[in-house]
Amino acid sequence: MNLFKEYAEEYLDNGYSVIPDKFRSKMPAIKNWNHYCNILPKKEEINTWANTIEESNIAVCLGEASGIIAIDFDCEDDDIIKAIEHLFPESPVEKKGGKGWTRFYRYSGEISRVISFNGKVVFEVLSTNKKTTIPPSVHTTGLTYEWTGKSLAEVDPASLPEFPPMICSGIELKLKMSFK
Repeated sequence: MNLFKEYAEEYLDNGYSVIPDKFRSKMPAIKNWNHYCNILPKKEEINTWANTIEESNIAVCLGEASGIIAIDFDCEDDDIIKAIEHLFPESPVEKKGGKGWTRFYRYSGEISRVISFNGKVVFEVLSTNKKTTIPPSVHTTGLTYEWTGKSLAEVDPASLPEFPPMICSGIELKLKMSFK
């Protein structure tokens, strides 16, 4: 299954920097992939990858080149989920994978960071030098990633909402105050 070959041009034509991931994996199938967080791949590169990698997933590089960031919310603690999930702004573009969700927002210079509480990751801000595997890629478990709203291919990156800069510190404060 060569999902990159099937979908890459559609995403690239909409302004997204996409790369192939190994099939049933979140691992990039190319070297120096993070270079594409800063520049879009050329059509020739897309064609080369599409025609030389037999099986692949597809991933979007985050940050400047694509003009987007992703919030990856994989928290498994029901009490924490109940306390903070409603604090995240909606986005018309959201995917589900093995657990939790990933929402996409317009890039405004955000840096990647991990928000943890009591030693466990609650969510991640994925930006420059990060990527995320996108639907219809196949997760390591064999499940297929799915869009729960619109797909990135349907949305111009500039039309996505911004992720408010104070959300992370507000959530950290809420966690400290709620779970002393």
